[in-house]
Amino acid sequence: MGANTPQETAAEFGLLLSADGWQVSTDVDSAAARVEGIRDDAAVMVTHKVRRRPRRFYVLRPAGWGMPGWHEVGRAVFEYFVGHLDLPPGIRGKRIRSACHCGKFRYPTEQRAARGLLNVKVQRALAGEGRAERRAECRAYRCDDDQRVWHLTSRAHWHAATPASERPLSPVPTTDRSDGA
Repeated sequence: MGANTPQETAAEFGLLLSADGWQVSTDVDSAAARVEGIRDDAAVMVTHKVRRRPRRFYVLRPAGWGMPGWHEVGRAVFEYFVGHLDLPPGIRGKRIRSACHCGKFRYPTEQRAARGLLNVKVQRALAGEGRAERRAECRAYRCDDDQRVWHLTSRAHWHAATPASERPLSPVPTTDRSDGA
């Protein structure tokens, strides 16, 4: 039987992933839950939102397996993936389009973003002098608009901003006609 609350979803799938050797992280409140797992460069995610379709299951195969990006699957396929790090024979997940419109390079997991950051630092060191004056990526962060995406930034410190979808529109300049002109 399915979980009725985000807390029950987090507990159920946190235990399932931990039992199979996944590194688990959870983010839970009264309206939503996100459970993430990473193992051998593969990743999984379960989301539960009270106001929307209760639970969604996502999988990400290890790099180099010819299936980049997150795919939405059903619960049975998700559980198979957790144990096998692959989809069942003949099954394909639904490719998920990103809601990220930042224009920056997208990494599907924090682990892959960290590798990208290391690669940038190595390339910068190999390039030698002259590159030090330019901005240098120094950390990875989760995209505000799509929680399945990570980016790199040169900002050492950052305070969480309001997602673009919740930001007010810029005010339209108006001309003050109160002077009778």
